[in-house]
Amino acid sequence: MSGSGVGVVLAAFAAALVPLLWAALVRQVWRPASGARRYRFYVGNNPEARAMLAAAASGEALERSSNDIVPRVMPHVRAWASLYGKVFLSWTGSTPRLWAGDLDMAKRILSDKAGLYVKPDPGSALLALLGMGLAFTEGDD
Repeated sequence: MSGSGVGVVLAAFAAALVPLLWAALVRQVWRPASGARRYRFYVGNNPEARAMLAAAASGEALERSSNDIVPRVMPHVRAWASLYGKVFLSWTGSTPRLWAGDLDMAKRILSDKAGLYVKPDPGSALLALLGMGLAFTEGDD
């Protein structure tokens, strides 16, 4: 075998091995804990959340006397909170999201001084629409 033949064989071997190693890494590192949704490469939990949202939107109309809009607007959050508890982890694409429904944990997150809980970047369009208010300030801003 010449030098180029060895390179082709190594490239084919690497192409076959990389998905297996990635799957093993995902199973070991991102396996679901007691309060975590299972991670799926690139899409996260988006398909499951979209299916729940479509099912809720096609259901019955909201009652005028009720202010509880969570089952209609975010049915996936309600379903996952009942399965995993008030504090759980979900995936939006490849980004993990920590849902904190516990009052004490929400207080710790909102009073964080060390920068452990970083607010997500709102994007330029939302920032232009709403301005740099309290919701988007970080630290000493």
